[in-house]
Amino acid sequence: MGNDSMVNEKNVELSIIVPVYNSQKYLSQCINSVLAQTHRSFELILVDDASTDHSGEICDTLAAEDPRIQVIHHEQNKGLSISREDGFQRSSGEWISFIDNDDYIVPDMYECLMQNKSKGDIICVRGEDRSCKEIETFRRKKTEADPIVMSGRNFCDQVYAKKADFGCVGPIWAKIIKRSLISKTLKKVEAYENDLYWVYFEDVLFVPMLFFYAQKIVFINDLYYLHRHMKSNLSSTLVPKEYHYETVVAKKIVLQFFKENGLSEAYREYLADWLLELQSVWYKVWKNEPDDEKKANFDSTVECYYKEYYREFMKEKSNRVAKHIKKISIMIFHNNKVLWGKTFGTLYFNGIRKFLY
Repeated sequence: MGNDSMVNEKNVELSIIVPVYNSQKYLSQCINSVLAQTHRSFELILVDDASTDHSGEICDTLAAEDPRIQVIHHEQNKGLSISREDGFQRSSGEWISFIDNDDYIVPDMYECLMQNKSKGDIICVRGEDRSCKEIETFRRKKTEADPIVMSGRNFCDQVYAKKADFGCVGPIWAKIIKRSLISKTLKKVEAYENDLYWVYFEDVLFVPMLFFYAQKIVFINDLYYLHRHMKSNLSSTLVPKEYHYETVVAKKIVLQFFKENGLSEAYREYLADWLLELQSVWYKVWKNEPDDEKKANFDSTVECYYKEYYREFMKEKSNRVAKHIKKISIMIFHNNKVLWGKTFGTLYFNGIRKFLY
């Protein structure tokens, strides 16, 4: 099969979508982990987002060898959200799954997911961050855990209130999702497409609503999905991009969504994380934003957000040490952002953060 070619089997049940951008080092391993699945019936849609390395060529080569693969090539870089949506619009399956282009999945992941498809409209397996070395040496230990089934609303509250250990369940990968549910959720977020172009179909905005609008969600606590975490990404993430500015706004929308829909525990936990996210992006802007007008505008935005939410957050009572540390950080930031940047911010970005990857 060549570029932008259609798969012969129109009535495929499962569509797997992989947005691809400049991932030539690990792309073949990722795609081959899909092609090696024990569940053989699927279409694989690779969306090459105008890669400047050899990723597009790798997609075409693999598509020529396997009729299940289709390739979409963007003529210019459109970002992850558009790539996902373009892949979704091309797909034909009742069930949709997304994979990041440098990750690795265990050979029977889709067999497990599809065997449980009658139990809900999102079926999740456990995913976890792993280094490159850990992925190369990984050997899964199956636990035979019973699937956990709950309403979408309850699952959403559990995840964002951090009541249970579901691994890395917040990203859109490591799951299969009913096509009708994705279509419904896309209609809910399409109002933000212009203003939040880079993030409207990303984990931060789309997935919380996806969970909430699901009727039933199934979680299987067996590790099937390995998300590649690389230290080389650290320096680049300290440079503010449109994605970072939009993420702050998207998380505020999710925060209000939780409040309006009565997810009070998720709201309180998410509020703390959002205020910390504001600090994180502010630090990147403070240190590395070359545009003085952008810097001043974002500083003003942060001031407004803190004015609106700071008192509410500080009234929250908790016996957890982590919550007290968050409060101290937020209090210092509220009173003197530059002082916070030279203390908490520098300690985190130049010290603690490096050990988290």
